[in-house]
Amino acid sequence: MKTKLYEKIWHNISFDQLNKKLSLFKKPDQEFYNEFYKKFFIKFKNYNDIDNLWKIKKKEVAEILNKKIEKNSSVLSYGCGIGYVESILEDRRKDIVLDCFDFSNLIEEWFKNNNKNINFISSKNSFRNYDYIYMVELLYAYEDKEIYEFLLEIKNLLNNNGEIIIINNIDETINNKSFFIKKLKKNLIIKKILNVIRPFYYFLLRKKNIQFWGFQRSKSLYDKLFKSSGFRNTDTSIYKDLLVQTYKKIL
Repeated sequence: MKTKLYEKIWHNISFDQLNKKLSLFKKPDQEFYNEFYKKFFIKFKNYNDIDNLWKIKKKEVAEILNKKIEKNSSVLSYGCGIGYVESILEDRRKDIVLDCFDFSNLIEEWFKNNNKNINFISSKNSFRNYDYIYMVELLYAYEDKEIYEFLLEIKNLLNNNGEIIIINNIDETINNKSFFIKKLKKNLIIKKILNVIRPFYYFLLRKKNIQFWGFQRSKSLYDKLFKSSGFRNTDTSIYKDLLVQTYKKIL
C-alpha cells in the first residue's frame, strides 16, 4: 500500500515563503530544499531555537537507534538533515564511528557549527564500508524505482553482516493489525480514492501553498522493494507512530 503525501509547512516555515514554484504533482527538487534551508538557517541558529515537540520525536528516534546499534560499530547516517538525531547518538555512543551524509550542499556549515565531533561527508567518494546504514524519514521522497536503484548503490557500502535500518512515519490503517478486516479494507479503499483525487481538489481550490511531498508506504511494500534489491527483512517493530525495519544483504 502506498499513499501520496502533501505538505505546506515544515519547521514552521510555510512553503509559500520560498522563492520557488510549488507543485501538486512533482516532488521537491534540489532547488526547493536549497530555498527552504536558506530560510531555515536565518530562522534557526542552533538546536535550542527549534520546536521542542520536533526534538522530542527525534530523541525517540535516537533511542531506537541506540538500542539497535551494537558496540564499536561503523555507522552511516544517510540523509542526516540538520543532524539532531546524530548529535544525541554521538553524545551517548562514544564507541561508534559515525559518518553523516546529506544531499543539500547548504547544510554542511550549519551542521558542523552544531556538531563539532561528528564527521560530515559532503561527497559520496568519501564513503567507506559500514556495519550499519540508517535512514530516518528519507525513503518517502523516492519513487519505487529510485529506491531500487538507491539500494543497489549503497549495497556495496554495507559489510556482509551489516544492517540497514529505516525509520518512517506510519498510518495505523496501513499497519495496525488490531483493526477489523472489513474496516481496514474500507479505509484502504477510501485512501486509494483520496490518493487520486486530492491533487485535483487542491488544484481546483487554487491551493498554491501545498507541495507534493512523497509517499507513505506499508511494511509489506518496503519489504518487497528491499527484496528486489537483494535484501531480507530481519526485524520489524512499531514504536508509537514510527515503523522501524531492519534489513540484511542476501548472500
